[in-house]
Amino acid sequence: MFACPASGYDFGAMRLRGALIGVMVASAAALLMSPGVVLAAAGSTGPTGATSTTGPTSTTGPTSTTGPTAPVVPKVTLHLGERGADVLLLQKELRALHYIVGRRGVYDAATARAVQAFRKMTDMRRSQVANASVFKKLAAGDGAFKVRFPRQGRHVEGDLTHQVLALIGANGKVQRLYPMSSGRPGLQTQTGTFRVYMQELGTNNDGMVNSSFFNGGDAIHGYHFVPPYPWSHGCLRVPIPDSLSIHNWLHIGTIVDVYYRH
Repeated sequence: MFACPASGYDFGAMRLRGALIGVMVASAAALLMSPGVVLAAAGSTGPTGATSTTGPTSTTGPTSTTGPTAPVVPKVTLHLGERGADVLLLQKELRALHYIVGRRGVYDAATARAVQAFRKMTDMRRSQVANASVFKKLAAGDGAFKVRFPRQGRHVEGDLTHQVLALIGANGKVQRLYPMSSGRPGLQTQTGTFRVYMQELGTNNDGMVNSSFFNGGDAIHGYHFVPPYPWSHGCLRVPIPDSLSIHNWLHIGTIVDVYYRH
């Protein structure tokens, strides 16, 4: 018989240790396969290096809602010269109602006039300031101009109650809305249906700019002073920056309806 080399190995002990290691590996594998045990990802910052749970998270069902979410109304007050997302939102809402706004994203003079016209249509204080109340009414869909004579096709309507001028397209729908000032007390603008019979481009001796006459000496024209209330001598005054665009939209024969809303 050959004796083992004097290496110090005890083969009996090695076989015992091998058996024990096999049992430990089998136990570990069984533990890993048990439900509720989750290994932490590599690099976990937890104190033990692994995160355990007691079981899958339970839910009671999908989240329920009671109705559509109300639109977000900016709680701001905008003034001339301001810029930003709130101005863009304001202009978008006004433009959708056919008010004429100015430079995109800038609260300029044209946008301020549009705000004033909107305030007139919604019976608010007739200023040019856009505050939370203006945004709230816009979100509610207020301020739309209701055409009085949709079957007249392409024409103009002067709303003396709200002091706004509406240009109506051939389809009987509003194309543009502007602020205006009609005749002051004692010189009220005559109501009725008229037609443009003469146009003057430029400024005349009375300071009337880009005039379209529709009833004797009464005309739709630009003027340097257009307050938010009736103050003309019978004409329908509009801001000078808007006068050329309106003048070019009108033609000889265009119908002009002037009325009060009751």
